[in-house]
Amino acid sequence: MEEEKKVPDGQEKESLLDKAKKLVDKADDFLDEKVDEIKQTEAFKKAAGAIDKAEDFVEDKIDDIKQSGVKEKLEAFADKTEDKAEETMA
Repeated sequence: MEEEKKVPDGQEKESLLDKAKKLVDKADDFLDEKVDEIKQTEAFKKAAGAIDKAEDFVEDKIDDIKQSGVKEKLEAFADKTEDKAEETMA
């Protein structure tokens, strides 16, 4: 009959913890490799380019709106509407 080796609880937990850490590290390395592989694909490069173009387009449109004075026009419209409402109520 084989003798069973008893490991103190503290050492067994450490070894399980060490194993878990190693497994997490391996998974992290695996994910990093796969992310790098995906970034090198043509589809990812095309998607990134499209996103950059969309971002530039949106920023240009925001600048156009800011320069067109929409905020001031809306404030003037709100003031006129408020004045008319006061006249109507009076």
